[in-house]
Amino acid sequence: MRWGAIGPGATGITTLKMTAGDYLLVCFMLNAEDVPHMAFGMIKPITVIESSAPVAALPEAKVSIDMVDFGFDFSGAISAGPQNISVTKKGKEEHEAFLIRLAPNATATDFVGAVALDAPPAASR
Repeated sequence: MRWGAIGPGATGITTLKMTAGDYLLVCFMLNAEDVPHMAFGMIKPITVIESSAPVAALPEAKVSIDMVDFGFDFSGAISAGPQNISVTKKGKEEHEAFLIRLAPNATATDFVGAVALDAPPAASR
């Protein structure tokens, strides 16, 4: 389960189909010194328990995303506003998905360059 960054005062909503087990809720965002927020306490263990209550029906997804080995396949365009998106892992590899909003006029190439292992520290960018 992943959420993109949620700005001050904003709200993000997700629908999850959870299985019983132990999880961690973690914030990987970096502060101005490039230290992840989890180092300051934004990490919380969560235990999902079995339940005999009827499972609520999931909302209908308007768009589906398949995570295939080293790629993403979309069933259609994503519109602005509240969305129900179904994400399915297909193939043999383990994957995760983050949704990252680019800064105005930024490109995917800009993002990849900024997070590259040899990228300069954020303060010098």
